[in-house]
Amino acid sequence: SLALIPATIVSRMRVINFSPRPRNILEPLVAALPAEDRELLLGIAQGAPGIIIRCMEDAERLRAEKQAGIDAYRFLQTSSILERFREMLTVMEEEETSSLFLRQIFLKLSKNLRGSPSEAENAARSARHFFSILSILQSNAHRPLLAAHAALSST
Repeated sequence: SLALIPATIVSRMRVINFSPRPRNILEPLVAALPAEDRELLLGIAQGAPGIIIRCMEDAERLRAEKQAGIDAYRFLQTSSILERFREMLTVMEEEETSSLFLRQIFLKLSKNLRGSPSEAENAARSARHFFSILSILQSNAHRPLLAAHAALSST
């Protein structure tokens, strides 16, 4: 946010906004990949070609994205508070893993927003909750407490 940057810096800078690229523009970047990887990369990129390129150049990053997607799906399908708590504790141990996990949850919830009215309502409520957790995670050292909070309040 520009509000966080000193006025002396802001007065000397130029802001360049980049718009997300449409899916049809990004599809040639992933055309040679298996269908599952194409969909994953197009989904996580959200219109940003740089994300696709980084994942294609780094097999470990692509593997981590896939695992985060699996973990997020499993988390959202679980109705047990105890199981959600355990999953959140495991995922929150590492900063990068937790960010990938939460991003995958957002992507899966955004698909649900286009579902039935009850699915959309549940997805919107969960998305608001996870957005608040993500903003706290940016600078909070109390990850286990946040994991517990997320698991208990996301049912």
